[in-house]
Amino acid sequence: LASTWEMSPNGTTGWIDACTYPWDTSSLSVEIRNGHQILITEISTNTPDVKIDQLKILSGGELKVNSTAELHLNNGTGIDLFVQGTFYDQGSSSGGNGVSFLDDAKWILDAGGTIIKSGNSSVIDYKDNFEGGIANIPATAHWVYRKETTVLPSIVTNGMFYPNLYFEDTYTGGATYVLAGNTDFMTVKGSLFVGDTGQAVIVNNNNNFSTPMKVFGNVSIGTSSTYK
Repeated sequence: LASTWEMSPNGTTGWIDACTYPWDTSSLSVEIRNGHQILITEISTNTPDVKIDQLKILSGGELKVNSTAELHLNNGTGIDLFVQGTFYDQGSSSGGNGVSFLDDAKWILDAGGTIIKSGNSSVIDYKDNFEGGIANIPATAHWVYRKETTVLPSIVTNGMFYPNLYFEDTYTGGATYVLAGNTDFMTVKGSLFVGDTGQAVIVNNNNNFSTPMKVFGNVSIGTSSTYK
């Protein structure tokens, strides 16, 4: 909704109510500030629902992409998605929903930022389009896989680097996550949390690459949860 937003000619002063919601052709950059929560939902007249560039989610801000919505990140000047706050991706694999990085658009997860993935749209673009390579993701950030419906979120393992990594189930409990793959190993630069919050979960590490998964921090397994 346009009423959610304000606009400024320089991003510092002269703020007025926006006449429309941000789009890459009508904005140089977009900021979601501390205390603000934005939800992208399906807009039947738009494909994608939102197309944007130089999007910054500042500390304390949150952007959530609904399961039936499409967010396209255009490759313009600078970093196309900067997550200092929380980016919540509920995207579903059906109909091309979720987040797309256009023309090699880049993103950064800041040292205190959080990404939550709960839908089953692909997450491989997060790995392939991280600025400077996914190995540079900060260990102190947070990456949450969360089952909140009957559908498990998609997971990427081969050659993937994670910060603090969480496997959660806020639905009915008993979610079974499978870490598959055979061409490369997975690295957790922070700590690994299995079912520490919400319901109990099971994580099966079925990756059979010759080098095992590496966890540089601690491993915490919640009550009734299992890692094997």
